[in-house]
Amino acid sequence: MILYAAPASPFVRKVRIVIEQLGLQQRVQIERPRVHPTELNHSYYQHNPLGKVPALKLENGLLLHDSLVICDYLGNLCTAEIIATELEERAAQLSRHNIANGATEALLSLRYETVVRPEQLRWPDWIDGQWHKLRQAISWFEENLPNSDQLKTIDDIALACLLGYLDFRFAEFCWRQQAPKLAQWFDKINLTAVMIKTQPSD
Repeated sequence: MILYAAPASPFVRKVRIVIEQLGLQQRVQIERPRVHPTELNHSYYQHNPLGKVPALKLENGLLLHDSLVICDYLGNLCTAEIIATELEERAAQLSRHNIANGATEALLSLRYETVVRPEQLRWPDWIDGQWHKLRQAISWFEENLPNSDQLKTIDDIALACLLGYLDFRFAEFCWRQQAPKLAQWFDKINLTAVMIKTQPSD
């Protein structure tokens, strides 16, 4: 299998954590196509119509898009419950995942708006709106902490990737003061081997 990846992407990191946790490192080759919101990589678009990462090319040639789809596939491949099978537990995990994922998307929007977009075209109200989403998500997780100190389920993995990306790209945002219990959980998780091995980089 081939994982199309970017080393800084929190969505790619989610997949890489699952690969590590399931022991699939020898079965997955990582390729790093050039991806940028304003610089089109036409050769990559031939394989991936959205031009986004992550994407996973299976051994039969099928290309899977979106980190959640990829993680779900890998979990089922290894008969591991990355996502719960019991109906209500599954719904709860996916809801938690989507809050973390949505906050991560807000961070990506902030990154593009404040770094990629020319300064004279930036929209302050849009920037404020993305920060509001992030603060709301952080507050929600402070009141709805993970039940485990291990990264075994998709919701906790997505949350760890969100907080890791926040520290990586927006270290000036002092979220730990807003959410001390969540910070305690993350700082412990962040010392695990899988988090160290999958740290984002430029």
